[in-house]
Amino acid sequence: MVIDMLDPIKLGNGIVLFESRVEPTKDVIQFLSEQKESAKQRHYSFTYDDNGDPLYATNKSGHRFQIEDIDKNCSRITDFYDHFNSKDIENFFLECEATIYKTLLEYGSIYPMAIPCLWWKTMGHVLAYGPGSDLGLHCDNDINYQPGFEPDYQLGIRHVLASITYFNSSVDKYDGENFVGGEIHFPYAEVVYKPKAGDILMFPANFVATHEVFDVTEGERYAYLEYFGQGSSDDSRGINIVHPREGLYGGQVWMPDLYKDYRDYIVSTYGEDDESDMLLSVSRKFHSHDTKQEVEK
Repeated sequence: MVIDMLDPIKLGNGIVLFESRVEPTKDVIQFLSEQKESAKQRHYSFTYDDNGDPLYATNKSGHRFQIEDIDKNCSRITDFYDHFNSKDIENFFLECEATIYKTLLEYGSIYPMAIPCLWWKTMGHVLAYGPGSDLGLHCDNDINYQPGFEPDYQLGIRHVLASITYFNSSVDKYDGENFVGGEIHFPYAEVVYKPKAGDILMFPANFVATHEVFDVTEGERYAYLEYFGQGSSDDSRGINIVHPREGLYGGQVWMPDLYKDYRDYIVSTYGEDDESDMLLSVSRKFHSHDTKQEVEK
């Protein structure tokens, strides 16, 4: 189905809303509901006492959680291509990836100098919030570093831009399909956004777009999160840049055609003008000395 493209809405601090860009189905929501519990078990490793009772859980970043706090956190669903038989579900997530990439080009037309900062993308994952869950104030390149504690998993420090695609909506009264609460709050931009199915939010991963997710009081909130970043591979820190075909199942994927695709988008949408602000970002000129030549005295 062709979805009408609405103009992006700039909310401030680099936060941009792209309305009605994808069309989630009831089958997608049902699939995610079925995956939520198993995803939670995969995300945490549990430590037990001598009686076999769980003492605490540790997530993949090495952070420890009390057992009673796990349900207050969102679950991360990452497997869309192996654990089901429906090709429609797989195609939906592939279409999401394609739509988000096109939206990225639009974002670049608003903030052209973001484009040179984007080397790769991280394949998306779904954040599933149940009743009573929320997410505290944070920014998306913060890895919970504290003096004396250096997290092993450091992928987040390379994030430049975040993208959230909403699969269902925040409603005033629970209707069995959507959820109540779960708004996202950007305090430094003085923005509270009430999620709507099909919308995409893009925003900087740094502190200027610091945000939190308010408590979900009823229903299940599903949103597809993806990052765009820069920097070379470092397997020891969880930065694993792979071939696009391999990246379908995880890791970070190079975007070697981004400059070309961005230029093509700008030319087809606005016309060709190499001196335009939108194209200067992919045709920059630098004035520097050749270090191999002898410096004049």
